[in-house]
Amino acid sequence: ESTLLASASNDSMIKLWSIPKSADDCNGLQPVSEFHAHPKRPSIVKFHPTVQNLLVSTGTSGCVRLWDIENNSDPIYEYTGFNNIVNCVSWNLEGSLFAATSKDKSMKIIDPRTQKIVSEQKKVHSGSKGSRVVWCKRLNRIITVGWDQEATRQYKMWDPSNLSKPVEEADMGAAGSVLMPFFDEDTSILYLGGRGESGVNFYEVKENKIYYISGFSPKNPQKGLAMMPKLNLDTSSCEIARILSLTKKGIIPMSIIVPTKHSGFNSKIYPDTFSTEPTTSFAEWFADPSLTAIPKEVSMQSVSDEEEYTVKKQFTPKKAPKVSSSGGKKEETVASSSSDKALAAAQSEIKQLKNKINDLESENKKLSDKLATFDALNKQLSELKQTIKEMAEKETTEKAVVEEGEELAEKAEEN
Repeated sequence: ESTLLASASNDSMIKLWSIPKSADDCNGLQPVSEFHAHPKRPSIVKFHPTVQNLLVSTGTSGCVRLWDIENNSDPIYEYTGFNNIVNCVSWNLEGSLFAATSKDKSMKIIDPRTQKIVSEQKKVHSGSKGSRVVWCKRLNRIITVGWDQEATRQYKMWDPSNLSKPVEEADMGAAGSVLMPFFDEDTSILYLGGRGESGVNFYEVKENKIYYISGFSPKNPQKGLAMMPKLNLDTSSCEIARILSLTKKGIIPMSIIVPTKHSGFNSKIYPDTFSTEPTTSFAEWFADPSLTAIPKEVSMQSVSDEEEYTVKKQFTPKKAPKVSSSGGKKEETVASSSSDKALAAAQSEIKQLKNKINDLESENKKLSDKLATFDALNKQLSELKQTIKEMAEKETTEKAVVEEGEELAEKAEEN
């Protein structure tokens, strides 16, 4: 249900809201359902991506619970194996497994229907702060963000079938703010923003590699971030993502737009995206552990052309500030996409940098060779100087001996 919203609060309650199509009907909105979720406040609440009416919640008490929202008196599944707060949960493509990270430094992949831990990494990040996780569904890779023991922020990429070591990792500098990860399945772009910071960085994700693309830095620090659903984007302006930033001044939308001369819908920028329509019912999914729930796909063009798609049209915010990576000017545009055309400039720049690195390495090798030659010549010069010194000393000694012999000869003649 694309208009259903779930929220969690410090009173341990989870509430479900039906968002009306008209903004005029939002005043005085009341929840359609609410229930007590955890002994302590919930930390995360998320819908299953494809199973109808299935909700997952995590608590500060270290447990993960699954709920059938039509019958929410008791959770249909509960896992209590974490020793601290569960910070994040993310589902795989088939909707059969979820990855969860905790402040106890562990990450577990769990099958809730068989109630088994499929895989586990006890120290996903060595830092004491909690990590976050996102499952890249089409790539079947897991990305975590956290800290090492020196409080340096880092990201790691994991193969879900082997959590013994990451397939890719990198440090991102020392900082104390929590990183919030968002992954766009259509463009394979990872967005990372820090709570309390100003700005978002984005990266292109390949099967075993992550590449930095760009970023932008608006003026206002963000308390939280959320990504607008793909079906709500403005395809007429080539908007590939919209990130909502919660600040002291309110919610500020930030658009990522691909500059193009193409007018109308651009299929190269908008591949088919995941639909919000459920793949299966909760009862069918839970009864059969072998049943997969791969998301349905829908053309972005069909959504763009659909006249009755009123939610998108009525909830489109005012023109978002399109900020650049150089400093928050409202009239500039941030461009990013993993498609060939959208990333051509970035790939060209990367290629130029690689060529420059190769040139510098070649020049460095030449200089190293010259330095080695200079060292060898310098050594030969030192040896030559030492030889000359020894020869001079020998010559002085011989001269002294000759002079002494001459003196003795003169004395002998006098006598």
